Amino acid sequence: MLTDEQKDVWRRLGNEPEYMQLDQTFGQLRLRIHDDVPSFMEVPIAYEAEGLTGADVAFLGIPFEGWRHFGPTIWYTVDKVGDERPDAVMGVGGDGLAPDYLRKWSLHYSIHVSGGYFPEVSPDFRLVDHLVMKDYGNVDVVQEDSEATARRAGEKLSDIVAAGALPVVLGGDHSIPFPTVKAIDAGGEGKIGLFVFDSHYDNMYGGEFPAPYEIFGRLNGANQFYKILEQCDAEPRNMVIIGVKGGAFNTPPMREVAEAVGITVFTAGDVERMGIAEVIERAIAVATDGTDRVYVSLDVDSIDANTMTAQKYPDPFGITARQVRYALQQVAVRTPVCGFDMNGVSPVGDAGGRGGLTACRFVLEMLKGIAIRKAGISFEVPVPGD
Repeated sequence: MLTDEQKDVWRRLGNEPEYMQLDQTFGQLRLRIHDDVPSFMEVPIAYEAEGLTGADVAFLGIPFEGWRHFGPTIWYTVDKVGDERPDAVMGVGGDGLAPDYLRKWSLHYSIHVSGGYFPEVSPDFRLVDHLVMKDYGNVDVVQEDSEATARRAGEKLSDIVAAGALPVVLGGDHSIPFPTVKAIDAGGEGKIGLFVFDSHYDNMYGGEFPAPYEIFGRLNGANQFYKILEQCDAEPRNMVIIGVKGGAFNTPPMREVAEAVGITVFTAGDVERMGIAEVIERAIAVATDGTDRVYVSLDVDSIDANTMTAQKYPDPFGITARQVRYALQQVAVRTPVCGFDMNGVSPVGDAGGRGGLTACRFVLEMLKGIAIRKAGISFEVPVPGD
């Protein structure tokens, strides 16, 4: 048994701020997700579902690698993260490493430095004054099993939705919208519009395949939207894809599928011809027509690989990072966003972390728009120049 005197000594000497790394500005312990990985923007960490109470936004990592493509005829699924190929001709891999990579680069935007300050909105606008943000860590993924991973992700996403927080999901490959939208759909009422940035159609068939091809019906990064539209309160006529272009993986039948079911597609060429402001105006009209909320999915391979260097499937001549920034702000400010994911980010070959930093900034642009909408601030999103 401890005496009262012993307890008092223990209390005084066991809680010295300089030894506990107590942050005096925000009055919280600056803890880690695991090892040397901080929370995103160093926001408070929710280690259990109870820790999400009061959050407006919750970050969740899904470090799932998914299918890999190293040649025009070879697909296979890796059984572990860390099998990356920076010299691969078609797909360098590595997006399973992205959640922790992004958290580290998000230190550049730590709330302990500025509180998420955006003087371009107003002289004193800070994210922390409008949003309570928490990090719910990573999903314990099963790299060889996308559907087991989706079930595990769904459990944590359901916690976020039940807490009344908006999930911001850090992928991982492009299969991650499925468990995210499914959890959002199950956790509330209202039809969902889908706002997608991608250089690919991602409209493979996601139903059952006959033997011996059953694997193609399992969840992957190209059939996720079939599964969402089949299982959730969302319709093809409210789905928009921006950034589709020629190159690897797209085929005429994929275009035909989009046209046949009523998915709206704006190619990278459409963005160049029409301008991003007109494209987003039309896209918002489609995604919000008869819907109650909007889900946003950003695959960074929609962006020109010469400016967004952290890509699993790098390819030049996509839309620009500034155009995506404008689009994210517009959607967040003008529509009731219910969730956001970013996927396809790869640390492999990302020189100096420039792509990682840009990817973090995309998350902040979404948060900025969500905060502006919540605060009811009048803000005109500037159209990017050439």
